Amino acid sequence: MGPVIRRLRPELLPGYLAFFDHDAFRDNPDWAGCYCCFFHADHASRDWENRSGEENRAEASRLIGEGKLQGYLAYVQDKVIGWCQAAPRLLIPNLQNDGALPQEGLNSWVRSHVS
Repeated sequence: MGPVIRRLRPELLPGYLAFFDHDAFRDNPDWAGCYCCFFHADHASRDWENRSGEENRAEASRLIGEGKLQGYLAYVQDKVIGWCQAAPRLLIPNLQNDGALPQEGLNSWVRSHVS
């Protein structure tokens, strides 16, 4: 049986966190503390490099609980094996303010993935 895809909901938070705690970026430990918060973090008030993985983990938990960090989890049996952030650009603060992106596309959806 292939992977099962589930839309991220607050009740799936434990699987999301377990994936980022143990499996995501296993091959790139420098990214292990991101928890897909880079584009949500306020870079004007604090440099990204000075944020800890624990801070990003807590921020991801809060954003998921508020419905602001959206996407899909891929499961094999009961284990998360992949993640795809997918949300309207309006929910991702640093993409709203990116001058390289057209402002008329604020209602468009964007995605990134980790597997």
